[in-house]
Amino acid sequence: MDKNQVLRSVFKMSSVVIVPIILLSCLVFKWPTTMVAVALLASLVISSPAMISLNLFVWLFQKIKLERGFAWMLLLSSIPVLSLCVAWLSADFVPGKTWFILLLGILSGYVGLAANFISVSQFFKSTQYERENSDTNG
Repeated sequence: MDKNQVLRSVFKMSSVVIVPIILLSCLVFKWPTTMVAVALLASLVISSPAMISLNLFVWLFQKIKLERGFAWMLLLSSIPVLSLCVAWLSADFVPGKTWFILLLGILSGYVGLAANFISVSQFFKSTQYERENSDTNG
């Protein structure tokens, strides 16, 4: 599977989780239409930490020799950190407090990765295989 396709799929699944929740919370708090549009755009940013983490660790996995289990551990532990940064920056644009946005970001990131677990795992495996072949040939 292509790297961009995997990243797109992770982002799409993450967005599928977070956009309806943000839309529902905007409707519950009776936000005006323009603010709902801003909140929906911000929700796309809030759903990006899983994709950013995956892209970063795929790049890192190609450069540094890491065991797959350790790479997964780093990937899963980086999502809350990036979600905290995104929640802190976008707390004014969506209804709820920073901790609510943080929980949504973490949940959507883990769902996005879990829905594409096999593709990401295969991609890690193929990246490791390519790196090992280049080490023996180079």
